[in-house]
Amino acid sequence: MEAVITQDRQELERLEGIIRENVGTFYEIGDSLTKIRVNKYYHKGLRFETFEEYCKKRWDFASRYAERLIASVKVIENMRPIGRIPETESQVRPLAHLTADQQLIAWQKAVSTGSGWASRQWKSFNMGLRRKPSSDKL
Repeated sequence: MEAVITQDRQELERLEGIIRENVGTFYEIGDSLTKIRVNKYYHKGLRFETFEEYCKKRWDFASRYAERLIASVKVIENMRPIGRIPETESQVRPLAHLTADQQLIAWQKAVSTGSGWASRQWKSFNMGLRRKPSSDKL
């Protein structure tokens, strides 16, 4: 049992190191947060009762922000096959509410029209796409 706790603690420290080193790199942070949540390292290693409590007290991340970072991982993984991927969490955010196929269409459209789409342009573009059913949300 002690060996498992030690391994969990070491993995938690490794993942938290990634977060510390990459505070501006949303994908790596989202991926690390995903693994911390899925494996409950926040509880096993640090005894936080909830993932939300861990995010707030350890990183001063609101749970909503942590969820956006985690959602961005799924979007980026979906985008990898097409090559050019979003570079910021704010570029990923409007795509997270779309189906995987719609994400690809929307991103290809954004890339083909040039960089620097403003949020109002995303909002207008996304209005033309059907949103995912609420059961697909995090």
